[in-house]
Amino acid sequence: MNDGNMFSTYVAGTTKLNLTILALSSTIYSRAEERREGSLQTCSRNDTCSDSLRLLEGLSCFLLEVTQKEFVAMEAGRPKTVSTTHRLVEVHRYYSASYVDHMLTANEAEMKHNEKYMDEGVKFRLFDSPLPGMFPIYRYYRAPSHNHFYTCNDHEIGATKEGKYGKHSYKCQGVLGYAYREPVEGTIPLFRYYTQIANHFYTVDENEVDLLNDNEKTYNSEGVVAFVWA
Repeated sequence: MNDGNMFSTYVAGTTKLNLTILALSSTIYSRAEERREGSLQTCSRNDTCSDSLRLLEGLSCFLLEVTQKEFVAMEAGRPKTVSTTHRLVEVHRYYSASYVDHMLTANEAEMKHNEKYMDEGVKFRLFDSPLPGMFPIYRYYRAPSHNHFYTCNDHEIGATKEGKYGKHSYKCQGVLGYAYREPVEGTIPLFRYYTQIANHFYTVDENEVDLLNDNEKTYNSEGVVAFVWA
């Protein structure tokens, strides 16, 4: 089973388990309340019976409170409905020395016969289809400067349909993959940098950009593009 399916199966399984425990705890609590109210007078003169009821009531309250908190916390950070068709895919970074351009893709086939770009390896992972709360990372290309650009802010360039042109003469090349705009457990930030020689650089390792800076160019931070997976 691949990582994407394992993630989806885990979330679906834990959601079902938490719902089951929550329902069971609620039932225990309700029955303890009924038993306590119905037996209050009978037990009033029996310390052992009263102690048992108090213990049962306390246990049911504890189970209900804990499972409610766990369920709320889990649901706040994970999607409510999950399909096992969602997969985490590897994103390669390529570099062209002749164009001075960094390019990201989850489709190695498109670079198979492109001799101008060198594969720098897998840098991070994205989902190939969106889960609730995720956003697409759009890929753009500006031909005059041979510059690839990536963002999950659809207003930054303004064109979200493949083939359409947006701001600064960038042409939309579709979606790279799907990720979160805010940090979620298990994700890491994808940083974007820019240099005046018209090249954007993307990395999950902030120390990596120091190796690129020299007397001819300096990469300046443009913040976090999205939160992705290592």
